[in-house]
Amino acid sequence: MPSRSFSRASSTVLALSLAIASAATQIPAISAEPSSKPKTPATKPAASPSPKPAASPAPSAAKAPTPGKAASGEEGHEPGRPQFTAEEREKMTKEMETAQISLMNTYYVKGMDSLKASKVESYYRDGAVLAKKGDYKGASAMMTKSIEAAATPEEKALYKSQEMANYKISRSYVTRATCHLQLKDYKAAEADATMALKYCKDYSLPYIVRSTANEKLGDAKKAASDRAEATNLDIVPVFLQKGIEATRGMMKGTAAIINQKMAKAQAEYADKVFKDGKKGMDASKSRAALKGAFENLENGKYKEAIPGFSQAIKALDEPGEKALFKDGHSVERYKLMALENRAFCNLNLKQYLQAIPDLTLAIKMAPNSKQNYINRGKAYDLLGRKKEAEADFAKAKDLPANDVDAARGSFK
Repeated sequence: MPSRSFSRASSTVLALSLAIASAATQIPAISAEPSSKPKTPATKPAASPSPKPAASPAPSAAKAPTPGKAASGEEGHEPGRPQFTAEEREKMTKEMETAQISLMNTYYVKGMDSLKASKVESYYRDGAVLAKKGDYKGASAMMTKSIEAAATPEEKALYKSQEMANYKISRSYVTRATCHLQLKDYKAAEADATMALKYCKDYSLPYIVRSTANEKLGDAKKAASDRAEATNLDIVPVFLQKGIEATRGMMKGTAAIINQKMAKAQAEYADKVFKDGKKGMDASKSRAALKGAFENLENGKYKEAIPGFSQAIKALDEPGEKALFKDGHSVERYKLMALENRAFCNLNLKQYLQAIPDLTLAIKMAPNSKQNYINRGKAYDLLGRKKEAEADFAKAKDLPANDVDAARGSFK
């Protein structure tokens, strides 16, 4: 029987946000769910405002995740990932290194030299490599060494900032907790996430991990409380946000390059989808509604997101709105996005009856996307409609994973 968790796809904008967060926190991209969890739908149009300047990353920035494609597996419904010339990459690398050195000088006695001497850091990095390879037992063992190393006099002498020392311990605990989740040891995951919060409690990841662990342990009340707490926090602790902000001036060239690339990509996207390009995109009521809905969804505000998706669906039936798009196919893709994501919100609110009609219509519009069958099957199963659930799971099993299925990421 498939997992009862529901999932949706990441977007270009979300992928870029996660890349910045990953660079700042140095936490490997380990899902908060066991790796056997099936994936499911929902893509969205990219946000329309100009992107904010990139935050200066902390040491050894992670690569940006590959953004997902449009729901139909076709290009053109989001700006693509920016491509950089060798000259631009060189300039960005130099600025990043300068910002990195400045940031480490703030928190370590001897800056980068102290960071390189840190056993907490070296064990952590070794564990992150193992986690990326799927060796969660090995990664967990390295995180244990990282935590133990933090207690040594040699390690303590490296730091100017106790906040950074505590955060590094918290980071190792929460990463070990994510390994426990992958290994389905939910009690250990809950305990480690709690320890992570003991050392640093003003960033979101420990709450997210502990919420998942408590949900698996059957404590819905604690899970909901942690999810609510996580929505009020950033993935980067407050002290580190301040440090990164202080180096922003060193990254002006990088920010300018990224903003220029994103603006160009957005203009190309608008020209491809809307008759009057950016003018038509800005006039689109459905796009504006989707933008607000996705902002709520990405913050876990499922109830607040639903009206926006409903407004988009209604607008897309209006002749004036349809006339803004270059073709009917683009209208249908936007409508499919809204339907899938409204269903996703209803599923997470345990409003399974409301989700099923949207998933049924989405299946009619995109009959070869297996994730809609999986989500509808889960909804049927949770309503006790076993025959209908099994029929959907069987259909999903028969469908091959297409480009969209491969690109989609899982979300609680």
